Amino acid sequence: MRQTRYRHLLTSSILKIRSSLDIENILSTTVLEVQKTLQAERVFFYLLSPDGSGKLVHLVGTPDLSPIPASDAEGSWLPEDIEKYCCSGAYAIPEITLAEFSQPHLEFLHRHGVRSQITVPVFVRPLSQEVEEEPGILLWGLLCVQQCHQRREWTVWEVDLMKELADQLSIALYQAQLLEQETRQRQELARSNGELEQFAYIASHDLQEPLRTVGSFAQLLERRYQDKLEEKALRYIKFIVDGTNRMQTLVNDLLEYSRVGTRGKPFQVTDCNAVLEEAIANLEGAIRKTDATVQGWRYGDSDITGGHYRRPKAISGLPVVMADSGQLVQLFQNLIGNAIKYSRPEEPPSVNVKAVRQEDGWQFCIQDNGIGIDPKHFDRIFQIFQRLHAQDEYSGTGIGLAICQKIIQRHGGRIWVESKLGFGSWFYFTIPDRNVSIP
Repeated sequence: MRQTRYRHLLTSSILKIRSSLDIENILSTTVLEVQKTLQAERVFFYLLSPDGSGKLVHLVGTPDLSPIPASDAEGSWLPEDIEKYCCSGAYAIPEITLAEFSQPHLEFLHRHGVRSQITVPVFVRPLSQEVEEEPGILLWGLLCVQQCHQRREWTVWEVDLMKELADQLSIALYQAQLLEQETRQRQELARSNGELEQFAYIASHDLQEPLRTVGSFAQLLERRYQDKLEEKALRYIKFIVDGTNRMQTLVNDLLEYSRVGTRGKPFQVTDCNAVLEEAIANLEGAIRKTDATVQGWRYGDSDITGGHYRRPKAISGLPVVMADSGQLVQLFQNLIGNAIKYSRPEEPPSVNVKAVRQEDGWQFCIQDNGIGIDPKHFDRIFQIFQRLHAQDEYSGTGIGLAICQKIIQRHGGRIWVESKLGFGSWFYFTIPDRNVSIP
């Protein structure tokens, strides 16, 4: 009967211990459950520090027991006997006077009227332990149960119960440490990203004014003294103007990159067909200039009214998702714009956009018939400021795809490319299902 009751109490205690991922709450719950399960007079956890010292934490006891003062709670009496506890798995002592402890430890036990005691070591695997290696463990602390009014013979079931609780406590503590580490890393990443975005924003604004000044005066110099300067001097002025223009474009792109995470709008129901239409409209000049076909549509196919091209006919076939519509327009515009820019000279650009349903969201593909990308550069192209071509071959700052990646990361998806030189590229990205708005 007692065995059945202990097994029931053990199951209940384990559920309570494993229900939390807060270390302090886990320890507090453990000592309370142990006291209730074993009907013990005093239970505490002896927490070890990296320097080998320790202290009593989360002590509970019956009201008739005197509290342990802070001077004793620091546990300077225990370190000599730590190994004795660790080697036994569960060290059950029915009579303290028979225990072979160090003198300071025995004095502590006598001072606080301890007659019987059972102690189990709690081990935790270090967070830095590699998965592939043989798991190593560290002694994290000791779970101690004491009887003071009379001696107590600890049963086999009570010893086994304490061992099982110690094992479950080890698992719960390891999971809690993982959560703490993840939380710290997430906070550090958020702080670092915030500082980076703030730096980019300030640097961009601070750089704008001197760039405008240099560019304006260079252009003024060219206009006023064009007839008086030799060809080499005019060429140098042109270099200055071109350089400042490229620098301004670079600064603006850097500012846009830094704003992806800070200036984004809350996610809302977004029709990707409308997003694609807006992106195509924004690229009208490049599409008309290159005679490109996007989603089976060319500007030349539209009627001309009053000398102006109409917007493309309604597009269909793409899904509705929860997203930042403005950032999706930018994403489609960047990818389609790149497909047009990096086209082959022997045929006009052709771009197709498709989406397929997946278990947890949608996978999009933007396919082109352009010059393609060497597979060795697949990862590099998504890095900021990474360019595969010289400025005189293809203009740009090398930030466009980095912005695309940052947009997709904000939406909880991923982006990648498949390509072969001379045979076009397939840019894939995913947008997961989401039922609520996220700022």
